[in-house]
Amino acid sequence: MVRAPRSSAQHVPTLFSEVAAGHVDVVKRVLAANPAASALRDGATGATALHAAAAAGHLDVVRALLAARVPAAIDAQDDEGNTALHVAAAADRADIVAELVAGARKDA
Repeated sequence: MVRAPRSSAQHVPTLFSEVAAGHVDVVKRVLAANPAASALRDGATGATALHAAAAAGHLDVVRALLAARVPAAIDAQDDEGNTALHVAAAADRADIVAELVAGARKDA
């Protein structure tokens, strides 16, 4: 099980709110300032920004997060043991499932 660090860093609230809203340009700016922000976790659920993007169905945001190339992010599990792939599959988002599988292959 891969566990990314939990953090209350300044980038986390901004990143999570922008991911949820689907604001890919802002997400890219946050990641440019701090690429490791994609592996930080929500303190309440243990979810990463990738979990949030998969749940919200924002394919372009998923792509931006994967482009940050933080290996722990794609395998990170939330507090319930779900990865972003589990979240995307549960939301019936085949497009995001395919993107996450392709991203995992690149990291392999």
